[in-house]
Amino acid sequence: MLPAILLLASARLARAEDAPGFDVFWREFRDAMRAGEVNRLARMTFFPLTSRGKLAAEPLRRHNQVEFTALMRGLRLTEGGTRAAADLRLLFASRLSLEDERRLVRVQGNRAFAGPLEFQFMPRDGWRFVQFVRQD
Repeated sequence: MLPAILLLASARLARAEDAPGFDVFWREFRDAMRAGEVNRLARMTFFPLTSRGKLAAEPLRRHNQVEFTALMRGLRLTEGGTRAAADLRLLFASRLSLEDERRLVRVQGNRAFAGPLEFQFMPRDGWRFVQFVRQD
């Protein structure tokens, strides 16, 4: 009976720590984003994808798979002087320094953040792109 209790306790502890595999997911997502492979990105996304405004008072928007191509094209071509826009350009630059990646990409439990992008670990599906901050 004791081994079963220890096994259950270790399973609970594992769930409390950072979800596994974000570094692998992030490399695949970043490569797909750089290459503009929208279909590949869609397979890495949870729908409806949500977006929020820069201000907390702005409404949350839900986006379906049909809208996804235009959204991703917009994210890749983000311009402007906001910090989020600069972070996006840096995240998908052909050469991202380890220092910049450590500053911009962080995992907190079952969520991960890369600049204005948010990802979540789903028990059945693994990591998925779930939300971004709109630049409009």
